[in-house]
Amino acid sequence: MKQAVRLITVVSLLAATCALADEGGTIRGTVRAKDSKGPLPEATVTVTGTDKVVTTDEEGRFEITGLPAADYQLQVSFPVHKDAFLPVKLAAGETATVEAALELEENVFGQEMVVVGTKFPEKRLESPVTIETVRPKDIQISGGATYMAALAKVKGVDF
Repeated sequence: MKQAVRLITVVSLLAATCALADEGGTIRGTVRAKDSKGPLPEATVTVTGTDKVVTTDEEGRFEITGLPAADYQLQVSFPVHKDAFLPVKLAAGETATVEAALELEENVFGQEMVVVGTKFPEKRLESPVTIETVRPKDIQISGGATYMAALAKVKGVDF
């Protein structure tokens, strides 16, 4: 009877050790702006070579779970900022912590920036709705003191 209990205990310990070895690791971290040190909410963090993609929360934090032990590279992106590429070495059952500080792109001010929110990807010309664009020239000829005057003339925008 004692040998059976010992055998069951040994087999259970071996099974638990194997389960821990197969357990996936976790990568967590924060994404901040390099100049202001402020968090970047909704930044995209991609584990290159996998289908793992997450976005940061309002504090710039993210967490990617269930990764097998390996060397990874994270790509961190945020609009108007340069992408960051971070190497991460992850052991089984381990939690790796990373920090990303993104720099602003050069010469982005004064350029057209399009922000679109759709449920599915689509081309601008195939969009079922009218798309309005406000360019720097539109702002200059609007006659207002700020860009808000030009936005007030855009169809579908109410003040």
